[in-house]
Amino acid sequence: SVSMQLCNEMVAQLSEEHAKEVGRMWNEVSALRDELARVQGLLEGYLGREQVLRELIEDMMYNHKDAMQTCEQMHGQFQQHAHGVLQDHEAQRRQIGDPVRDAQNEIARIQGLLKTPAVPQQVNAHLHKPNVRY
Repeated sequence: SVSMQLCNEMVAQLSEEHAKEVGRMWNEVSALRDELARVQGLLEGYLGREQVLRELIEDMMYNHKDAMQTCEQMHGQFQQHAHGVLQDHEAQRRQIGDPVRDAQNEIARIQGLLKTPAVPQQVNAHLHKPNVRY
């Protein structure tokens, strides 16, 4: 019968269309799954790099902290040493005295020595007598 033949043709066309559509959907799903597998690989690589970077940053922070502590310790030692040197210098300066005051005292002493004649006046007097012959 014609209706049966038309019905079979319609079923055949629908089956063919269904098979094509399912094939396209299968290909699309397969392509999406392949893309998801690539994304998974990228994310795993990203996570690995992030872990390495995190460890690197933590190491850098630890090294920075250690370096800062070392610098602080060395600065403290330098301050103590510099303070000790300054104290030693001040003690030596006190032992030496005041060179300006010492020079002024020496000038006054020399002036005092120079005020007194090298030869007393009475000894000089007989050297300056008029020409007397003996």
